[in-house]
Amino acid sequence: MIALQACATPEQKARWLAPLLNAETRSAFGMTEPDVASSDATNIATRMVRDGDHYVINGRKWFITGAAHPRCSFLIVMGVTDAGAERTSRHSCIIVPMDAPGVRLVRRLRWMGCEDHVAPIGELVFDNVRVPAETCSAPRARASRSRRSGSVRPASTTACARSGSASF
Repeated sequence: MIALQACATPEQKARWLAPLLNAETRSAFGMTEPDVASSDATNIATRMVRDGDHYVINGRKWFITGAAHPRCSFLIVMGVTDAGAERTSRHSCIIVPMDAPGVRLVRRLRWMGCEDHVAPIGELVFDNVRVPAETCSAPRARASRSRRSGSVRPASTTACARSGSASF
């Protein structure tokens, strides 16, 4: 909610934020991946490639809190939009509807032996998922180094949440 409140366009706020605020839907943030140490955001490998008026997303995310909830209608997904950019400048976030063709819930996950019944954790595959390019109008979220841990994290996880369309 905070990401959309701070960064979304009025159209996106109407399409995605208002239903969240009214408890009509749920959302999730997809960052971590099974094949990389994704606690360091610069390791994220999911690809988001521009193809005309769309981005095509391919990758796998896991331990996404709330993604396995039946009322989760969209995700904010972090991925690589500019593989040739500096390591801390190649990632973006894109709003992805859960019902978009190619988004597949692989399984519900447990954390430390427990299943979360309030916000079920999921593993998702993105297989040639096409989303309108305007859902990513500010590619390459900058990353910043945390003063406490020294780890790199995205400075703006909603860099691509800005859009002039709510056409999904």
